[in-house]
Amino acid sequence: MSAGSLSAHETEIDRLHAELERIAANDFFNASQRAAAFSAYERCQKAIRAVHGPKINASSPRTKAGTLDVAKYQGRRWVTRRNLHIDRLASAWLIKQFIDKRPRFYFVPEGENVDGAIPFDMFGAEFTHHGEDCTFETMLKRFGLVENKPLCEIAEIVHDIDLKDDKFHRLEAAGLNAIIDGLSKVLRDDRKLLQHTSIVFDGLHALLSKEPETPRSLRTKNISRAKAQRRKENP
Repeated sequence: MSAGSLSAHETEIDRLHAELERIAANDFFNASQRAAAFSAYERCQKAIRAVHGPKINASSPRTKAGTLDVAKYQGRRWVTRRNLHIDRLASAWLIKQFIDKRPRFYFVPEGENVDGAIPFDMFGAEFTHHGEDCTFETMLKRFGLVENKPLCEIAEIVHDIDLKDDKFHRLEAAGLNAIIDGLSKVLRDDRKLLQHTSIVFDGLHALLSKEPETPRSLRTKNISRAKAQRRKENP
């Protein structure tokens, strides 16, 4: 099977799976063929996994600075353990938003893999825990994203939740962990969970990216508000 044909099949399977999840979300009477439909999806996914793709040496395509070249990581297959939680969710979001603009994710049972896919947060992978770093921190360093201050702040939050060592004392950790736990209980499908939590990470990144207001800008804003209030009171 050619790479183009395999890519087309993967795209179609992803589309069908999304449609299946949409239907299941409205299946209030537990239709008799529901299990059969999900079983068929699992068989199709396993069949695609069985097709051998080229092996990827994740450590080879590096830039002059010694970090990995994101241009060499476009349109890749990425695999991690199913039943996603904070580190895998954050790492998948990082991959899609800052590394690979066309990723395909696979979520497999412990001990399984996908031929030709790049593993993350899995035993023996390059992109996993190293030293005191969680997977998200490892990927920031490997891909040279440590200059992105909001991403580094998110890394601190993810670290505190994942490793539970309170290394960075991030106050946001408790709130984000509660949100992830709540969504995990409502959304029992990893793809749907990733989709919803990605919006949370988008919002968190946007919030952390905002420039703090200087005393001068705050003073100017307060003066403008006071003038507007006086005009309203004395038209």
